[in-house]
Amino acid sequence: MNGRRFCFPAGALSFSVAIFGGCAVLCLSLLAFRRRFSGGELGGRAHTRWAHVIMLLGLWVGYVLFSAMRALEVGGELRASVCASDA
Repeated sequence: MNGRRFCFPAGALSFSVAIFGGCAVLCLSLLAFRRRFSGGELGGRAHTRWAHVIMLLGLWVGYVLFSAMRALEVGGELRASVCASDA
């Protein structure tokens, strides 16, 4: 890299993975709930389908927003950086 260092904020990836893991657990729990009580992952009554669509979209939007906020350090303190250079 021509003697230049590559730096990135420490902790952004682990936070993103933790948020993703929590969202994944909630999503799989919802799918298990639908399989048990609605007879399958797809179908069911219209109002429960739309409620679950909104819940899943909310999980996705929340994941993207929280990960982006952490990566861009919105509302947070300045964190240390991890740097690598070619030796």
